[in-house]
Amino acid sequence: MKVYDKIRSFILAMALLLTTFLFQGCDQGALGFVEALHNIVGGASDLLTSFHNFATGNTWAQYKEKTQEARRQASISPSRMCVALDHSSGQLSSLQVDMDHVRDRFCTCKAWGTCGKGNCSCDTLCPDNFEILNRGGQEMGPTDKEDFVIRNNAQDFAGVHNMTGGLCWGLAAMNSRFNHLAFFQPAKPKPTFPDAESRGRYYRYIVDSIRNNSPLDIDGFSNLKEFSSDTQIREILADVIGHEWGRQAISFQGISSISTSSPLDSEDAISLVNDLKYRTENFQTPSLLFNVKGDAAGSAHVVLVTEVRNGPNGTSILCIKDNAMAAITNNNCGNQMIVERSSGKITYKSTGNADEEVGFAQIAHNENSDVVSQINALRARCLADKSGCYRSIFQQETMDIPRDVF
Repeated sequence: MKVYDKIRSFILAMALLLTTFLFQGCDQGALGFVEALHNIVGGASDLLTSFHNFATGNTWAQYKEKTQEARRQASISPSRMCVALDHSSGQLSSLQVDMDHVRDRFCTCKAWGTCGKGNCSCDTLCPDNFEILNRGGQEMGPTDKEDFVIRNNAQDFAGVHNMTGGLCWGLAAMNSRFNHLAFFQPAKPKPTFPDAESRGRYYRYIVDSIRNNSPLDIDGFSNLKEFSSDTQIREILADVIGHEWGRQAISFQGISSISTSSPLDSEDAISLVNDLKYRTENFQTPSLLFNVKGDAAGSAHVVLVTEVRNGPNGTSILCIKDNAMAAITNNNCGNQMIVERSSGKITYKSTGNADEEVGFAQIAHNENSDVVSQINALRARCLADKSGCYRSIFQQETMDIPRDVF
């Protein structure tokens, strides 16, 4: 978002307090009211962050340039990319043995960049571009294992938030952040606690850290589906997801972005498809904000896009991860948007529902800032983790939970 938009957002933020109640029922409106206040207070901070990111070359567009330049350099100097040692000669030289020892000790290639365990080089383990988002063997969302058990319905939030509308934006944002930042460690035992209160503080810290785009190890769980199935954790997630909905939806950007349900024209639809395709091919699962053609202004839904495919007869297919649907229906591109490139018409074909023509659609306003924050956090963690390879200015850090949390 441009700087002047940030300024406008901050100046007009007081209008959110009234708009919250116009667009939501009283129960969910109260939640939105609290988050609207936070958005007003946070407006100045966001503005300063935008200036800082621009000045330091850390905007989404600048990371796109860095990614393209890194790949251009790699094509010119492939030796800088991950180079496998040649073991085919049978007898390893002492130098090769030493190199293997150094690699095994320091270059573990643990989900940083695109290096594999047997073929990493220290200069590419912590890329300062979109490559740092590549989680290697950990899937980025095409199966229900990388999704919440919690769905976008009142039953799943009962006792935590009284839903009179949907909390889809909070679910989508938190799902994407967990897919990028949660390092599940099933081989490690789950921590033990003296009581339920201590356990709650521990897992609240984890969920809040992921919400704030900080990477963490999560011991004793295999994936997000298992993690969110735990009764106590599920309640914590439901609470945080509700507040995240408010932070995104009840903001000037969120409300202004759903002021129309008019469909995109062909040019805008093609531009959107191309942007989504680039993002999904560069290890991102962008949040897509849309509404149904003809719906009243103010209605909207947020889903994740996991893949963009070429379809028949000049169409593009968006593979959709929809938190309003059963998680398993998102597997293998089970929910799709079909984009007719010639006309711009977008049709949502979701499992078990009649086809709907999409009205307005755009990438959610939080997407770019989330990606930038995740790159910065993952790279800092990677540089610390690979300190044997890098003479890093970062102090050695861990992904452990501070002991004073519980």
